[in-house]
Amino acid sequence: MNKFLPLFLFAFSLGAAEEDFRYFQLLTPPEKTDAARLNAITLTPEVIFLLGNSNDLRVYSPAGDELPFQREPRNKAGKFTAFVRVPSVAESFDVHSGTAVTILDLTTDAPVGRVVIETPEQNFEKRVSIHGFDGKSWKILCENRMFFDRNPRFPIANRAFDFPEGQWKKLKVEIANYGENYVSPLRKVTEGSASGVIEEKEVFFRELRISAMETYRKEQGITTTPVLQEYVPSSVDVRTNADARTTEVHFPAGKLPVVRLALRADGVNFSREARLFAENGKEEAHVYLERIALEGYANESLEFSLPELQLGKAKLVIYNKDNPPLTGLSVRLLVPEFRLLTLPGTVPEKLRFVSAGLPPGEYDLWRTLARLETAALDCNEYKPGAVEENSAFSGRRKTGDLDGKTVFTVVASLLALVLGIFCIRGFSRLSAGEEK
Repeated sequence: MNKFLPLFLFAFSLGAAEEDFRYFQLLTPPEKTDAARLNAITLTPEVIFLLGNSNDLRVYSPAGDELPFQREPRNKAGKFTAFVRVPSVAESFDVHSGTAVTILDLTTDAPVGRVVIETPEQNFEKRVSIHGFDGKSWKILCENRMFFDRNPRFPIANRAFDFPEGQWKKLKVEIANYGENYVSPLRKVTEGSASGVIEEKEVFFRELRISAMETYRKEQGITTTPVLQEYVPSSVDVRTNADARTTEVHFPAGKLPVVRLALRADGVNFSREARLFAENGKEEAHVYLERIALEGYANESLEFSLPELQLGKAKLVIYNKDNPPLTGLSVRLLVPEFRLLTLPGTVPEKLRFVSAGLPPGEYDLWRTLARLETAALDCNEYKPGAVEENSAFSGRRKTGDLDGKTVFTVVASLLALVLGIFCIRGFSRLSAGEEK
């Protein structure tokens, strides 16, 4: 029995060594360090891209000692703007020379800076002007703004009208038609279309059914948002399929927890439907990408949010239909920024990551830092260097690298074996005594 115990203890005394990790980064300390401060190491997107497990990493001192660390997201305080509805009542409605005029009575003294016109109609173009009455006279707030919806033909629309906020007694909303010889600037959105664009008079002169007019004011607040860092894929493969009338953008996203995707494209005045697919073929997003700059209306929407998705080898499919393919396409991925915190007085020198199956490091540092607002603390910020491959990486999992369940199983088996040996020996001695 005594021969097995040292061997057992030796098997579990093996820790993570240099050859256990495939990659490493050298850490550069700041010019001045404060021994009383925590140390912080930012995980770069290049590291997260390679990590199959976010805990598959270790921090080492210059002496090669493993340093306990705590992993946490980096957050920041920021402002947000929301639109809050302001009560209003439609006081009157009339039509003058083809212009629909609605008077809105504002029932409170709250400032107003936006009007949204709701209608179930599609495929129309009108123009909107808004005037404010302060109790003495009417003042122009916005004039001849584009009010349109070109669905289902093109996925573009505008129903919201912003103007400088002010306190008004009433608002006058005028919806007018364009003239007989009007040439829509939305033609620019489909410029170069093979089939051409022929505008029907119905688009400009149809009568609309207005379901509601809502008034809003801006409200700003303070919120905590995650700090994001940008990752540009090492390679982007753009493929245009003339038969399918699509353009596919293929790019590697690895294990990155992507929270936002940003597309770059040349040109202006375009609108395209697009779908994002992960490596497993699952559709993860259905969006409309556009960049429009017209007189009276401008909008750019080439980014969209994702719920921290690991996409692997991803594909963005852009549906061109009869429009020319977009050019100059590239992709940027935005991921949350994480950092590793080590105790004051320690000196982190290397970050090693991607092992051959080591279990996560088990540290109790979180107990020490649990009562601290670490996000508000000044830390010694260590700068990670380039990702380098470890030439000593063995690629094999050591026999001593066992998780808790395996350790329990092994210990229980050894105890059962020892108990069995004692039972057998006791029974043999008892049998021998009976024979004597």
